[in-house]
Amino acid sequence: MADPPKNRYGLKELKRHKEAASVDPTAVEEERGWQQEILARFHLQDHFNIDEAALLGFNIPDCGMAMTTISGLKKSKQRITILFGCNANGREKLPLFFIVKVARLRCFLKKTGNELGFYYRSNKIAWMTSVLFEE
Repeated sequence: MADPPKNRYGLKELKRHKEAASVDPTAVEEERGWQQEILARFHLQDHFNIDEAALLGFNIPDCGMAMTTISGLKKSKQRITILFGCNANGREKLPLFFIVKVARLRCFLKKTGNELGFYYRSNKIAWMTSVLFEE
């Protein structure tokens, strides 16, 4: 049996282009050297790397099947921010810390994150702030 034509019904997989940014490599190297000087004064167990990631669960996919190119659509900005980290030697891992827009989610049945066993806070934009970081 012959393979179906590649362009059947005019459908193609199209990639939606993302936002682009660039970084100056020399500025990165300068900052790296400055950070290494500061961190050299502390033990590895006291070096913590903490990062936040945005879970953008309400966005449309970046690619999909279409007959024609689709003009750019605005992406949803609703997010859940997750903070995670550990120390440099990997012995101490911090528990996950969730930040969302709503104080009490309906799916938690009016319970707080602490009652369910994880760190959960809310603010208007679901971003990490200095107040939340210091908690």
